[in-house]
Formats: sequence, structure tokens, C-alpha cells
Amino acid sequence: MIRKIKKVFDIFFKYCCLYIHFAPRKNNGELVYLRSFPEATYAPWFQDIFFYDTYTKIKKYSLKDIYRLYELYSLATQACNYGGSFVEIGAWRGGSAAIIASAKKKMLNSNDFYLCDTFEGVVKASFIDNFYNNGEHNDTDLNYVNKVFDKLNLMLPKVLTGIFPDDTGNEVSDNVSFLHIDVDTYQSAKDIFNFCQNKFTDKAVIIFDDYGFFETNGITILCNELKNKKNMTFIHNLNGHGIFLWNKV
Repeated sequence: MIRKIKKVFDIFFKYCCLYIHFAPRKNNGELVYLRSFPEATYAPWFQDIFFYDTYTKIKKYSLKDIYRLYELYSLATQACNYGGSFVEIGAWRGGSAAIIASAKKKMLNSNDFYLCDTFEGVVKASFIDNFYNNGEHNDTDLNYVNKVFDKLNLMLPKVLTGIFPDDTGNEVSDNVSFLHIDVDTYQSAKDIFNFCQNKFTDKAVIIFDDYGFFETNGITILCNELKNKKNMTFIHNLNGHGIFLWNKV
């Protein structure tokens, strides 16, 4: 009898956990979050041998899943045709930067690549951000970045240490064609975009990481504010990227 009661309790507990995990959630700003399962099954990240080999070597140096890393790789490959420099803000241990650099290497693109991070964790958290309090993701340093780039035999980007753009923005050239913003908080991401928008080439791609995650609602709010901005096309990807295609013409 006790065994049957325990079995019923285990099943009940399991379904409670599933409901908590998959049920719609709202934050204080009334944004609705729900686990999504796209029906498409095409998986080019397994078919592209160059990408997948790179991914297997860098995955422990990134907090991103294979879907977002492949998208960065794909968009970086295409942005090589736009001219201009590449910028990533929020490097952590360098995994996504290595993916971007590998795409540039594959396309024989030698334009500048700037890698920006405080290496002291998240900054500019405010009441808009429902999870971060500043300082998170500080379990890194430049040695991790050097290690992953050495592992792939890639040239290290121009590393800018400090808050971007406050401390290091003036070191980035005025022709940005690829911008990856992975800073987790509303104000930090907003300051980066406002600073960089005057530096974009005629065509550019801007990727906000963590769009659509419950823990980073500040990024969702910011992208929703920007999505009707002139000269930009917004794409909400269910993998967690907010993508803007900039076209000045």
C-alpha cells in the first residue's frame, strides 16, 4: 500500500514539475513566456562539418546552445560580404567569439574584430531586469579567451576590457557590419545599440542574445522598443535571438 501511495505521489510530483516548467509565465511587465517547440526539423548545424568541429571544441567556453551558436556562425558568414568590422560585447569565456572568428577565417575576411567585456560580470542592472543584480557571470578572465582561440589556431580579436561603450567605445572603428550584443541587461544593451547605430555600414546585422528568456526580460523589452525603428527589419527567432537587419538605403 505504501509503495502504491509513493508511486502516485511520484507521478503527481512529476506532472507538477512539468506544469511549472511548461506553463505560461508572466513577469512584472506582463510579458508572457511559454516553452515553445518549433515543428521544423532541418538541422544544418550537424551537416556543416567545419562548424560542428569548431562547436565541439568551444562548447564548454560558451553558455549558448548549438542553435544560437550556429546562427551566429551563419550570420557572421553572410556579414563578411558587407565590409566593415565585427563587434561582440559580452564574451564570457570566448566561445561565441571563436565561432564568429572561425566564420571570418572560413570567408577569408580580415576586417577588424573587437571583443568587448568587463571580465567582471554583468553591469547596469536595474529594476527593469528581473534576475540580474550586477556581477553575475564573472567566472572568467582573458586566459579562457586566449585558450579557446589557441585551441582553434585563430587570431585573437582586439580585446577591449571595460564597460562598452563607456570605457572602450572610442576604440571601435566607424564601420560596423556585425554586432553581437550579449550583456543580459536592458540599460547596458540600450547604451551599446545607441552608440553603435551611428557606426553601421549601409548593411549590417545586429544580434541581441537572450531575447525571449524569462530571466532576461530587459532584453525582450528593449528589442520590442526597437523593432519598429526606421531602416531595420526585426526577426524574432524562437532559439532566443532577437535579430535586426540594418539597411540604410
